[in-house]
Formats: sequence, structure tokens, C-alpha cells
Amino acid sequence: MKRLFLLLLVSMAACSQPKSEQKETKTTPKGDTPAAAKTLQTWKELDDFHTVMAETYHPIEEGNFAPIRARAGELAQRAKEWANSSPPANYTVKPEFKTAMDSLVKESAHLAEIIAKNAPNSEVKIALTALHERFHQVEGMCQRK
Repeated sequence: MKRLFLLLLVSMAACSQPKSEQKETKTTPKGDTPAAAKTLQTWKELDDFHTVMAETYHPIEEGNFAPIRARAGELAQRAKEWANSSPPANYTVKPEFKTAMDSLVKESAHLAEIIAKNAPNSEVKIALTALHERFHQVEGMCQRK
């Protein structure tokens, strides 16, 4: 029993990160983060769409269509919000971004429509897979500076 406890203790110590290696967030005297840290913004609307996409697409790979059937309207709404947002200052987008984003919005709406009409899983899978590919196309047009 003592050996097991010792082994557990040693493995926990090996996995913990020394304080000297932990990342710290530096602040200015006013408590603000430095200007460089402020430029590392994420694109909230892109991230929001991606979250719903991941939480609905990956389950269908295992035959679970419940998440996409429940959240197709939300996915379409997130696509609209992303399309209507402006890229943060630390992002650039390719010239064809708007056209691809318009397609993403239309395809998201189409998916929500066919699910509302109780389309069979095979049709839902085709539409969601195409939307997933479109998402990666559009995301690839967004670059952090």
C-alpha cells in the first residue's frame, strides 16, 4: 500500500508544472493588460459558430442526429451573426470571404429548413457535411495578423 501511495505521489509531482514555468499575465500599473495582449483578440462570432458546428457535426459521425436536429436553427442564427460581424482588428480576410460567407449563411438556413420538415438522416448528413466543408473554406479565408 505504501508503494502505491509513493508511486501516486511521484507521478503527481512529475505531472505538475513548476511555478517558474507557468505563464503569467503581465499588467500595467493600472491593472490593464499590455497593448500586445489586447491585439490577440479572437473573433467571437466565428468561435460561436464553430462551437455549435463541432457540437452538432461530430455526433453525426457516430450516428447521433439529435444534436443537429435540436440546434439547426441556432447554427443558422450563428452563421448570420458571424456574417453580420466585422473582423477584429487583428484579422484579415481574403477578398472572396463575403461570397463564401453568404453561401455559409444560405446553407445553414437550408439545413435548418430541411430539419424543420423532418428530412431523413441521410439528407441531413449530406447537408451538414457540405456545411462543415464550407465552414472550413470560410475559416481558411480568415487570418490572424
